[in-house]
Amino acid sequence: MEAYRIVIADDHDLVRRGLRMVLADDEAMHIVGEAGDGLTLLKVIASEPVDLVLLNMFMPGLGGIEAVPEILRLQPNVRIVILTTHRNEQYLCTALAAGARGYLLKEDSDELILPSLHRVLQGECVISPSFAKVFFDDLQGACRDRLAVNKHHLSPRERQVLQLVCEGHTNKITGEKLHISKRTVEHHRASLMKKLHVKKTADLVTYAINEGYISR
Repeated sequence: MEAYRIVIADDHDLVRRGLRMVLADDEAMHIVGEAGDGLTLLKVIASEPVDLVLLNMFMPGLGGIEAVPEILRLQPNVRIVILTTHRNEQYLCTALAAGARGYLLKEDSDELILPSLHRVLQGECVISPSFAKVFFDDLQGACRDRLAVNKHHLSPRERQVLQLVCEGHTNKITGEKLHISKRTVEHHRASLMKKLHVKKTADLVTYAINEGYISR
Protein backbone atom coordinates (compact mmCIF):
# COMPACT_ATOMS: atom_id res chain seq x y z
CA MET A 1 0.00 0.00 0.00
CA GLU A 2 1.34 3.42 -0.98
CA ALA A 3 2.18 5.70 1.94
CA TYR A 4 0.17 8.85 2.62
CA ARG A 5 1.89 12.00 1.39
CA ILE A 6 2.28 14.49 4.24
CA VAL A 7 3.36 18.15 4.34
CA ILE A 8 4.40 19.80 7.61
CA ALA A 9 3.92 23.57 7.90
CA ASP A 10 5.22 25.30 11.02
CA ASP A 11 7.45 28.32 11.48
CA HIS A 12 9.40 26.63 14.27
CA ASP A 13 12.15 24.31 13.05
CA LEU A 14 12.15 22.45 16.37
CA VAL A 15 8.46 21.60 15.95
CA ARG A 16 8.97 20.38 12.39
CA ARG A 17 11.89 18.24 13.56
CA GLY A 18 9.76 16.73 16.33
CA LEU A 19 6.94 15.95 13.92
CA ARG A 20 9.38 14.30 11.53
CA MET A 21 10.46 12.02 14.37
CA VAL A 22 6.85 11.18 15.28
CA LEU A 23 5.84 10.40 11.69
CA ALA A 24 9.03 8.44 11.01
CA ASP A 25 7.69 5.66 13.23
CA ASP A 26 4.71 5.17 10.92
CA GLU A 27 5.44 3.48 7.59
CA ALA A 28 2.07 4.68 6.26
CA MET A 29 3.23 8.31 6.51
CA HIS A 30 5.69 9.82 4.07
CA ILE A 31 6.76 13.46 4.42
CA VAL A 32 6.98 15.01 0.95
CA GLY A 33 7.48 18.64 1.96
CA GLU A 34 7.92 21.20 4.71
CA ALA A 35 7.27 24.91 5.01
CA GLY A 36 8.09 27.58 7.56
CA ASP A 37 5.56 30.12 6.26
CA GLY A 38 2.24 30.17 4.45
CA LEU A 39 3.47 31.35 1.07
CA THR A 40 6.13 28.65 0.90
CA LEU A 41 3.48 26.14 1.88
CA LEU A 42 1.31 27.08 -1.10
CA LYS A 43 4.28 26.60 -3.43
CA VAL A 44 4.81 23.11 -1.98
CA ILE A 45 1.12 22.27 -2.32
CA ALA A 46 1.10 23.46 -5.93
CA SER A 47 4.12 21.34 -6.86
CA GLU A 48 2.92 17.80 -6.09
CA PRO A 49 -0.02 15.72 -4.83
CA VAL A 50 -0.53 15.79 -1.07
CA ASP A 51 -2.87 13.75 1.14
CA LEU A 52 -2.58 15.67 4.39
CA VAL A 53 -1.19 18.98 5.65
CA LEU A 54 -0.19 19.45 9.29
CA LEU A 55 -0.63 23.17 9.70
CA ASN A 56 0.30 25.63 12.43
CA MET A 57 -2.38 28.20 13.28
CA PHE A 58 -0.20 31.28 12.86
CA MET A 59 2.76 31.61 10.50
CA PRO A 60 4.62 34.45 8.75
CA GLY A 61 3.48 35.62 5.34
CA LEU A 62 0.14 33.83 5.31
CA GLY A 63 -1.43 32.54 8.50
CA GLY A 64 -2.67 28.99 8.86
CA ILE A 65 -6.36 29.91 8.83
CA GLU A 66 -5.94 32.11 5.76
CA ALA A 67 -3.99 29.34 4.06
CA VAL A 68 -6.71 26.70 4.48
CA PRO A 69 -9.02 27.85 1.64
CA GLU A 70 -6.00 28.46 -0.62
CA ILE A 71 -4.73 24.93 0.02
CA LEU A 72 -8.17 23.51 -0.78
CA ARG A 73 -8.36 25.59 -3.93
CA LEU A 74 -5.09 24.04 -5.14
CA GLN A 75 -5.91 20.52 -3.96
CA PRO A 76 -9.62 20.10 -3.07
CA ASN A 77 -9.18 16.57 -1.71
CA VAL A 78 -6.31 17.28 0.68
CA ARG A 79 -7.00 16.87 4.41
CA ILE A 80 -5.87 19.67 6.70
CA VAL A 81 -5.18 19.28 10.41
CA ILE A 82 -4.37 22.31 12.55
CA LEU A 83 -1.66 21.58 15.11
CA THR A 84 -1.35 24.48 17.51
CA THR A 85 -0.67 25.63 21.06
CA HIS A 86 -3.92 27.63 21.16
CA ARG A 87 -6.58 26.02 23.33
CA ASN A 88 -9.17 28.47 22.03
CA GLU A 89 -12.74 27.58 21.06
CA GLN A 90 -13.05 30.50 18.64
CA TYR A 91 -9.89 29.46 16.79
CA LEU A 92 -11.18 25.88 16.64
CA CYS A 93 -14.52 26.92 15.16
CA THR A 94 -12.83 29.28 12.68
CA ALA A 95 -10.46 26.53 11.53
CA LEU A 96 -13.23 23.97 11.01
CA ALA A 97 -15.43 26.53 9.25
CA ALA A 98 -12.56 27.32 6.87
CA GLY A 99 -12.31 23.64 5.89
CA ALA A 100 -9.84 22.02 8.29
CA ARG A 101 -10.66 18.42 9.17
CA GLY A 102 -8.90 18.39 12.52
CA TYR A 103 -7.70 20.59 15.36
CA LEU A 104 -5.05 19.14 17.67
CA LEU A 105 -2.87 20.69 20.35
CA LYS A 106 0.90 20.38 20.40
CA GLU A 107 0.60 19.22 23.98
CA ASP A 108 -1.38 16.17 22.83
CA SER A 109 0.62 12.96 23.05
CA ASP A 110 2.21 11.14 20.12
CA GLU A 111 -0.12 8.23 20.92
CA LEU A 112 -3.06 10.54 20.20
CA ILE A 113 -1.71 12.48 17.23
CA LEU A 114 -0.81 9.56 14.97
CA PRO A 115 -4.16 7.73 15.28
CA SER A 116 -5.92 11.08 14.82
CA LEU A 117 -4.11 11.68 11.54
CA HIS A 118 -5.10 8.22 10.32
CA ARG A 119 -8.72 8.92 11.20
CA VAL A 120 -8.66 12.17 9.23
CA LEU A 121 -7.09 10.42 6.25
CA GLN A 122 -9.92 7.89 6.41
CA GLY A 123 -12.52 10.63 6.19
CA GLU A 124 -13.24 11.49 9.82
CA CYS A 125 -12.91 14.80 11.64
CA VAL A 126 -10.97 15.04 14.91
CA ILE A 127 -10.50 17.57 17.68
CA SER A 128 -8.25 17.48 20.71
CA PRO A 129 -9.83 15.80 23.76
CA SER A 130 -9.10 19.05 25.59
CA PHE A 131 -12.28 20.43 23.99
CA ALA A 132 -14.43 17.41 24.77
CA LYS A 133 -16.26 18.79 27.81
CA VAL A 134 -16.92 22.17 26.20
CA PHE A 135 -18.44 20.63 23.09
CA PHE A 136 -20.33 17.99 25.02
CA ASP A 137 -21.92 20.75 27.09
CA ASP A 138 -22.78 22.65 23.90
CA LEU A 139 -24.22 19.54 22.25
CA GLN A 140 -26.19 18.62 25.34
CA GLY A 141 -27.63 22.13 25.50
CA ALA A 142 -28.48 22.08 21.80
CA CYS A 143 -30.29 18.76 22.19
CA ARG A 144 -32.31 20.08 25.11
CA ASP A 145 -33.19 23.22 23.15
CA ARG A 146 -34.21 21.15 20.13
CA LEU A 147 -36.48 18.94 22.21
CA ALA A 148 -38.01 21.99 23.83
CA VAL A 149 -38.64 23.66 20.48
CA ASN A 150 -39.88 20.60 18.64
CA LYS A 151 -41.95 18.95 21.33
CA HIS A 152 -42.90 20.93 24.38
CA HIS A 153 -44.17 24.12 22.77
CA LEU A 154 -47.05 22.27 21.07
CA SER A 155 -50.13 22.00 23.24
CA PRO A 156 -51.95 18.66 23.48
CA ARG A 157 -54.77 20.09 21.35
CA GLU A 158 -52.31 21.33 18.73
CA ARG A 159 -50.81 17.86 18.55
CA GLN A 160 -54.25 16.37 18.02
CA VAL A 161 -54.99 18.86 15.25
CA LEU A 162 -51.61 18.19 13.68
CA GLN A 163 -52.28 14.45 13.67
CA LEU A 164 -55.69 14.83 12.00
CA VAL A 165 -54.49 17.40 9.48
CA CYS A 166 -51.67 15.07 8.47
CA GLU A 167 -54.21 12.29 8.03
CA GLY A 168 -55.86 14.45 5.39
CA HIS A 169 -59.00 15.51 7.24
CA THR A 170 -60.63 18.84 6.49
CA ASN A 171 -61.04 21.48 9.17
CA LYS A 172 -64.71 20.57 9.45
CA ILE A 173 -64.07 16.84 9.94
CA THR A 174 -61.19 17.57 12.34
CA GLY A 175 -63.54 19.74 14.41
CA GLU A 176 -66.17 17.01 14.51
CA LYS A 177 -63.64 14.41 15.64
CA LEU A 178 -62.33 16.67 18.40
CA HIS A 179 -65.76 18.10 19.28
CA ILE A 180 -64.66 21.65 18.60
CA SER A 181 -65.79 24.20 16.04
CA LYS A 182 -64.34 24.55 12.56
CA ARG A 183 -63.19 28.06 13.49
CA THR A 184 -61.27 26.69 16.50
CA VAL A 185 -59.56 24.16 14.24
CA GLU A 186 -58.59 26.98 11.89
CA HIS A 187 -57.15 28.87 14.85
CA HIS A 188 -55.07 25.87 15.97
CA ARG A 189 -53.90 25.26 12.42
CA ALA A 190 -52.80 28.88 12.03
CA SER A 191 -51.02 28.67 15.38
CA LEU A 192 -49.15 25.55 14.22
CA MET A 193 -48.09 27.24 10.99
CA LYS A 194 -46.80 30.25 12.90
CA LYS A 195 -44.94 28.27 15.58
CA LEU A 196 -43.30 25.94 13.07
CA HIS A 197 -42.57 28.71 10.55
CA VAL A 198 -44.31 26.91 7.69
CA LYS A 199 -46.83 28.07 5.12
CA LYS A 200 -48.21 24.88 3.59
CA THR A 201 -49.94 21.74 4.82
CA ALA A 202 -47.19 19.69 3.18
CA ASP A 203 -44.67 21.35 5.49
CA LEU A 204 -46.78 20.40 8.50
CA VAL A 205 -46.76 16.80 7.32
CA THR A 206 -42.98 16.85 6.86
CA TYR A 207 -42.56 18.24 10.40
CA ALA A 208 -44.88 15.61 11.88
CA ILE A 209 -42.98 12.79 10.15
CA ASN A 210 -39.56 14.10 11.13
CA GLU A 211 -40.56 14.52 14.76
CA GLY A 212 -42.27 11.13 15.03
CA TYR A 213 -45.88 12.31 15.39
CA ILE A 214 -46.93 10.16 12.44
CA SER A 215 -45.27 7.45 10.37
CA ARG A 216 -44.61 7.56 6.67
